[in-house]
Amino acid sequence: MSHKTPTPILSVLSLSIALSLIGKIAMASQSENSTETDEHKVVNVTGEAYIGAHHDSNVNVSELDTNTDTSDSAIKGNAKLKLALMPTDKWQFTASAQHSETRYNALSDFDLAITTLSGEASYQLSWTKVGVHHYYANADLDNNAFLTYQQSGVSLANSAFTQGYWRLSVDTIDKSFESVPERDADALSSRIDGFWFFENQSFIQMGVKYQNEEALNQAFDYTSYGIDASYTYPANLWGNALDIKLGYEMENRHYGQGSQRSEPTSSGAPFSEFEQQAGGRREDDRHVFKASIEYAAMENLDFIVSTQYKDYASTLVSADYQETIAEIGVRFHF
Repeated sequence: MSHKTPTPILSVLSLSIALSLIGKIAMASQSENSTETDEHKVVNVTGEAYIGAHHDSNVNVSELDTNTDTSDSAIKGNAKLKLALMPTDKWQFTASAQHSETRYNALSDFDLAITTLSGEASYQLSWTKVGVHHYYANADLDNNAFLTYQQSGVSLANSAFTQGYWRLSVDTIDKSFESVPERDADALSSRIDGFWFFENQSFIQMGVKYQNEEALNQAFDYTSYGIDASYTYPANLWGNALDIKLGYEMENRHYGQGSQRSEPTSSGAPFSEFEQQAGGRREDDRHVFKASIEYAAMENLDFIVSTQYKDYASTLVSADYQETIAEIGVRFHF
């Protein structure tokens, strides 16, 4: 990959400050000009900015089925602005914009920047909430165009009893890889999530998902199914909220027949591996364990500590690896 002058991580913070000012101006304008009651706000603007220190035991690009078997540290930044419109009790419209960057100390080939735009509209029927949504993401790797991702779908959601909530969604996905066109793909996915809330305000989330993806090169076609679950426990420390979250994800993938390779770079590494599958078929078995603690130190300021352990087992050698991630950061929100 060619090396260009990297965008400073401080640009993310500058963007977040601008978003914060926009949000505060919008909320002030709403407060002065709106006649709605506190029970029903027509316009709601929220935003957040995050900066953190990140350490990865095995820097990789999972979308290219490759890993370096090398550890590195990075600075991560993120800024997000969200606008919600609620003209009636039944209609709701939301739009959001987000930009995130990861800048590694040594392995600059893996510097990643992602810009995401999303929109959703929903209507509350007597028995369920019906929604439509669209997500657009553009990713740069080492300051070069890498991946364009689009996802559109419909959803149904409603309460289950007095303590539960469920959501069912069906989506179409389009992936376009700038330098690896054989990986371009269309997919159909579906998932259902359930939430159960306890009296102490802790809750459990459980999800089941399925995806069928067809790539330009049939070697990258796959069918997958997976489950994920998490438990969030709200506590209190020195009079402020402390949220503890534990999570687990599992995904099993069955690929099409043929050879697979990852993206080459100008140096020939680390994306140059080419493999012919024994028997012509690839299978992946992925497990991810997560844990995080979020502490609301002030009304608009949170401290976050998180860790992940990933065990990716695959018949493709370059996609068979383990990874441990640790991160500590601070988040400002309004």
